[in-house]
Order: sequence, then C-alpha cells, then structure tokens
Amino acid sequence: MGKRVGAPVLVISQDVFPEIATELDRLRNPAVIGVLRGLVGAYLRRADRIVAIGETMRDRLEAKGAPPDRLRVIPNWVDTRAIAPLLRAYPGTPLEELLIKWTSACFANEPQASLCVRKSF
Repeated sequence: MGKRVGAPVLVISQDVFPEIATELDRLRNPAVIGVLRGLVGAYLRRADRIVAIGETMRDRLEAKGAPPDRLRVIPNWVDTRAIAPLLRAYPGTPLEELLIKWTSACFANEPQASLCVRKSF
C-alpha cells in the first residue's frame, strides 16, 4: 500500500507467521500455510525497512526473504544484565518453589493466553 501512495513501508516484526499459528496447532491447512508464507515473503522483500526485536528474529526474517541491508534490530525486551527476577515467597509457598508465568496476546479472538508452571527444586 505504501508504494502506491509514495510512502516508505516499515515492517516491525515481533513474531513469525504462519509458523507461530502452526506451532500452536491453530493452522493446519497446507494450502493456506503456503499462501501465507508467500505473502509474508513478498511483503518482506518489498519493505523499505524491517525491524526485528532480536538477532534470532533477524535471522528468521532473513531466511524468509528479507533483504539483510534493510533489516535492523531494535530490542523491545528488558536488559537482563541490568534487571533480573528475584525469587519471592508468597504466603504458604515454600522458598524452594518457583512460579513462572508467561502471558501473551496471540490471536484476536484470544485477548490473553497464559501459561503458568510451578516448579519445585
């Protein structure tokens, strides 16, 4: 669309599609997967600039057809050298237990998907 109106096209990629949908078993149709892969590759090749959230994402986008000279990495994560989680005890929870929670909005029809794991050491 940007090319049609003379505007630069910027892609900010925070996930890879359709791989995330197939990994979550939300997309199984091989024809749809193939079409989506083709469309993603096409818009990556046409973008004026592509932003990846990390080096691993950069590598994945390059493998999908993104021109390396148009890729930039801008991390959107916390600097884990400066900020680290602390083990906290909650009332009734032994210190040797760690509660890990991950939350993400994966799909429009699922505002929030959570995974909660309790690990004993």
